[in-house]
Amino acid sequence: MAINLKIPIQAQPIITGNIFTAAFNVPTVNRYDFTNIAANQNVNVLELDRWSVYIIERYNFSTNASQPDYLEAIDTTQGLPNFQLTTTASDQQIFPQQQPLINYVDNLEVIQAFSTQQDNDFLRVSFRGAFSQVVGMITIPTMFAFLQMNIYKINEVDWIKKYYDMKEGQVDNVYLKGCN
Repeated sequence: MAINLKIPIQAQPIITGNIFTAAFNVPTVNRYDFTNIAANQNVNVLELDRWSVYIIERYNFSTNASQPDYLEAIDTTQGLPNFQLTTTASDQQIFPQQQPLINYVDNLEVIQAFSTQQDNDFLRVSFRGAFSQVVGMITIPTMFAFLQMNIYKINEVDWIKKYYDMKEGQVDNVYLKGCN
């Protein structure tokens, strides 16, 4: 099933890509531990323009381990693997909670709109998760996790006004239809 949202034709598509790394046994013995590696936390993804509206339209996730090995290796004592998006200036969470990654994701449609009213603001991502080394991963000294997002930057004035009217509760429901 597809989510229908008409994005203005003037919207700028932005394809992001982030790679997170965890070496086996560093810093946690017998684990690929992404959570306790500072380089995997609060990584800048995209510089945000003040007053633009951004829509995360979909994302993809995978690692350099096979999906069955990934699933078997998840260390649930440290919670499910997840990512979280925030902004740097206001520490605004983009999604209401961390996004769990209990399997690989291929073109998951999400439609999450956000904006900033701050100068020098960035979208940033943190990846968390720990994995044991199952038999199929013995030849993998360093585990890589890949997160790719399709984001649209919208500067169309009427569309942005509707977004802020809805966000500020001035209307109960607005169909955010793009202007051609």
